[in-house]
Amino acid sequence: EISRQLLIQYVLTVIGYVASIIVIIILAQTLCSMFVWHEDDWLYRILSWFKENIIYWGGFLSLIGWVLITYRYISKLLRYLDEIIAASRHLAKPTDEQIELPAQIKNVQDELNLIREQALRNAALAKEAEQRKNDLIVYLAHDLKTPLTSVIGYLTLLRDEPQISQELRVKYTGIALNKAERLEELINEFFDIT
Repeated sequence: EISRQLLIQYVLTVIGYVASIIVIIILAQTLCSMFVWHEDDWLYRILSWFKENIIYWGGFLSLIGWVLITYRYISKLLRYLDEIIAASRHLAKPTDEQIELPAQIKNVQDELNLIREQALRNAALAKEAEQRKNDLIVYLAHDLKTPLTSVIGYLTLLRDEPQISQELRVKYTGIALNKAERLEELINEFFDIT
């Protein structure tokens, strides 16, 4: 949209400039024809020389104007591009600060601000997801540690006390087995979650 507007302005400016040169030349010829000139007058000789070379002078002025107008519009486009590039750098590290661009490229400003807001939302969601993952790992580690501590405790007791009765040995082995099975369930739940 901006490109089309600038292109239309550019073409109209060039056409207007060429038309104004033509109008000025016609007005100058009309004005000069209102006077009676003498061939020995220095101004008459200069004006005659311009009249004989009017095509060259018109073309030269048109070329100079075209170059200046083109430079102006290209530099305007490049300025817009520089501002958009500078604004897009803010997207790499989005902040709460709004991106500001000239009024002519407000639609680009709005798009960049939408992208910036989406990046901020995505960063917040990623941080929240990371926190939830960390919380899950902490809870899981705690839930895994409890039955593991019981298993280690009962197995250590069985190892360190060889004189334990067979009845207590069966009881402690059963408890250790139950805790190990619970540990297996928690690990399976963890795999399901991940």
